[in-house]
Amino acid sequence: MAPKTTTRNNRFLLRKKKAPKEVTLELTYNLGRAVRHIQKKKKAARGIREIKRYVRKFMSCSDVVIDENLNKFVWSRGMQNPPRRVRLLLSRKPHEEEDKQGKYYVNVNHVVVSSFKGLKGKRVVEEEDDEEEKNDDDSDDDGKTNKQTEGGGSGDND
Repeated sequence: MAPKTTTRNNRFLLRKKKAPKEVTLELTYNLGRAVRHIQKKKKAARGIREIKRYVRKFMSCSDVVIDENLNKFVWSRGMQNPPRRVRLLLSRKPHEEEDKQGKYYVNVNHVVVSSFKGLKGKRVVEEEDDEEEKNDDDSDDDGKTNKQTEGGGSGDND
């Protein structure tokens, strides 16, 4: 019998690691579970730290930036009573300065939702780039759309 190159014990070691890339995700974080047994005067501060710790592990990136609106939302009910759930928008982006440690950082924003019922994590597709491409296809150098330049415009063509 020929020996196997991949065994049950080493198959995870042989697997190639995927390089991180730019991605945007939207998910719900259960903040109530993270601060359940924490001293009441430290719950909101620990909540922010737990969000950072979760994002660091989930997105495989050591540099995490919390948005001001998310910080205000966690602290909105005081230090003793943070909200139970938070909807997060995670965006992994490359560093603009090359002297930073690591190639990417994660920006964490707050998403306002009326209810958390039935919400699942999802990947957010960048819609801005698609809209710009459509607008570029429809316009000429003059700034007029193709429909207006083709003669379907004013009707003064005598």
